[in-house]
Amino acid sequence: MKAFVIGVVSAALLLVVASAQWDTCDCEFETEMCSRVYLISAPDRCRRSGGECDKCVCVAGGSMTCVVVPTDTWVITGPYEGSPLFSYPCELQSHFYAACPGTEPTATPSPTPTPTPTPTAKSGWFLTATGFTCDSECTAPTKPCNAAVMTDANNVFAADPNYYEAFMDALFSVTCNAQDCGGLSFCNTVSPMFAFGNRCYYDTTVASQCGVNSGFGERLCCCGDAADCELPVL
Repeated sequence: MKAFVIGVVSAALLLVVASAQWDTCDCEFETEMCSRVYLISAPDRCRRSGGECDKCVCVAGGSMTCVVVPTDTWVITGPYEGSPLFSYPCELQSHFYAACPGTEPTATPSPTPTPTPTPTAKSGWFLTATGFTCDSECTAPTKPCNAAVMTDANNVFAADPNYYEAFMDALFSVTCNAQDCGGLSFCNTVSPMFAFGNRCYYDTTVASQCGVNSGFGERLCCCGDAADCELPVL
């Protein structure tokens, strides 16, 4: 799966990296919603997804000491655009992150920023790239696609379309209008799904299927069991 992009640590809490050694900061461990931004078409077209993740952040008076490490991350620079790529404009920007104790790099840093390590994703919800199946997204052997949970989610979203829209915004920073697929063939077995026209489809006529590709849309997939994909209270 694609790597999460961790939010930028507040500049007021960062210590300047000034020598061959990285500096440190007081820090705390946090679990929060993280956005992941990934390049789909060079040089500057990205998509984004998200979920809960564990990370450390610099906090004045924090109970731990973290190493502050430079890195490059993809950052969304403009609004979502539809055809032909269904993506966002983006650029690679230099930032810093707080490496949790025991996870900091051991090699002597060079002037070139190092990649951001992938945090642990607690949420099992993921958004595929356009035209992909949930089986292709859920690649971890212990976290296979769970069609039953996705089918249940369709029923929840149908009962409360406003919640569906809030869910997509909270987890994936996607603004969309909930739309009943109504059993149409292009969206029934692949719902829930985000597609062109900023529509988030749900369908209660048939069960969601893991191995069907989304055609022109991005499938909302549960990877794991019901506990991994528990719908959050918003």
